[in-house]
Amino acid sequence: MKVVFLFGGLPHYYNLILNKLNRIDGLVIAVIVPAEKSETIGAGVHESSEGIDFDVHRLKEYKTFYGKYYFEGLSHKIQELKPDIIVVSYSYGIGILFDFALRKLLKKQQIKIAFKTIPFEEPMYANAVSHYAKVWFQKGKMFPGKKLLAHIFSFLFVHANKRTFNLFDAHINYVDEAIELYGSYGVPANKIFITYNSPDTEEIDAIRNKVLTMPSLYGQDEINLLHIGRLVQWKRVDLLIAAFTKLKTEFPNLKLKIVGNGPEMESLVTQVKQLEITNSVEFTGAIYDPIQLGRIMHSCDIYILAGIGGLSINEAMIYGLPVICSVADGTEKKLVLNGYNGFRIKPDSLEDLITTTRQILLDKDLMEAMGANSRKIIENEVNEKVVIDGYLKAFFYLVPNASLSSKN
Repeated sequence: MKVVFLFGGLPHYYNLILNKLNRIDGLVIAVIVPAEKSETIGAGVHESSEGIDFDVHRLKEYKTFYGKYYFEGLSHKIQELKPDIIVVSYSYGIGILFDFALRKLLKKQQIKIAFKTIPFEEPMYANAVSHYAKVWFQKGKMFPGKKLLAHIFSFLFVHANKRTFNLFDAHINYVDEAIELYGSYGVPANKIFITYNSPDTEEIDAIRNKVLTMPSLYGQDEINLLHIGRLVQWKRVDLLIAAFTKLKTEFPNLKLKIVGNGPEMESLVTQVKQLEITNSVEFTGAIYDPIQLGRIMHSCDIYILAGIGGLSINEAMIYGLPVICSVADGTEKKLVLNGYNGFRIKPDSLEDLITTTRQILLDKDLMEAMGANSRKIIENEVNEKVVIDGYLKAFFYLVPNASLSSKN
């Protein structure tokens, strides 16, 4: 069975999952990505082509008349690769609707196609037109000040989405809510497969085992809060710094480690200076070496994501950290259980962030129990084996007569 993924890039964390899929006997993975840096992948996302086992094909990307990006010559490349299945990421999904040459090829060669999404903050069909019109109208992304035009365009967009969603032979999603969401657009539940989202937990756990033999990076009398991720506005690192400043007066030995880089770095450093907490906050910059990153996680006590994010939560849980997060990207609902391994706070709530962090800081036994429970969730519920099994279920649904001899 040959499966071709259409992605906006090669994020290092997802390459490991694709490697494991490609190593299954009888399964061949290939990926089509843009020839140059894509607009569909977030600024600062670390991409890498090192250590990959699957084939990578690069096509020129262009902006379509409807404002999304798509690949030039995609149907020719698919004809050349002859896959059994194509997996399309959200960024390119609606392009399939308008790619008549590709759709003709899919039908002729009986190639199945799956839609891969999180999804995050997508509205139900009944509310979709008003939702998109409000977003575009209020935020001024399209038709600022022209409410009627915003509603007309929203109507066309939503109905194009509905047709697109029902073009696919299967849906592969990260969150359980996808069944109800895409069901509202008419997609049958039996076509929707939930994989959840995970890095290669087996590999990270092997690194953790090495790190456990190394000394802590920080003093034994310190309590360290940790954030890992790109320094962009929606991560709300500024909110974390504000909460840390308040908590620091109550917990003098509290420290904050911020791992990452991005456009908000300068303003965050300025914020720390203005609050006069420079000696208690460390900006490490972006770190991709797994041992170095692992030592930091092992040396910290609580992981906090105050804004939108994703897989950094999984990694912190592998290292046995309690997690405090906001509405991350939807996947946090499966990962962070209130009072069990951490807390989910209201978006943009400084008070919630301070209160939940204080609750853990005041109870060392609770901190340790939550960290242990984070490990249990990863071991038993959300890991790369669960993700791979979810993909395989979707693949066998699409190509039921395929034969794979190994799942290792």
